[in-house]
Amino acid sequence: MSSAEEEKEPAWERPGFVSLWVGRFSGDEELGQYTEFTYDEDGESVLPAFCGDFGLGWFDEDFIEAYLVEEETSSLAELLEGCSYDEQIIPAFEALGLPEGTVWNTVVLLYDFAYPLNNRGKSAASGANRLVFAGTAEYE
Repeated sequence: MSSAEEEKEPAWERPGFVSLWVGRFSGDEELGQYTEFTYDEDGESVLPAFCGDFGLGWFDEDFIEAYLVEEETSSLAELLEGCSYDEQIIPAFEALGLPEGTVWNTVVLLYDFAYPLNNRGKSAASGANRLVFAGTAEYE
């Protein structure tokens, strides 16, 4: 890739920021299939549908947390309880608020990544499964 092409690539990798998606998935297997990289027969990584749906390129798999909670909820504190840096990011995301009108059972957090806030509310659906970008916050 030329340096001119690299400059056109979104610079969303940002240390100290975390981006949050909330949603509804039918199970852990479906969420894993949606968010996890796979590899072709040559060992090359294949981007998950999550990347395609939200216009993301490759990211370091060590910086994603994706999970389902036992009980659907509209409470950010309940959704994020127990995630990395929860004491810092819960108040930051509560200040942003959640997309209203529904309850969620799925969380996807991408650390050291600042997905643009102008995409807040952008959603993607695959069958009965759905994710919505909720926002980006700082953490230390």
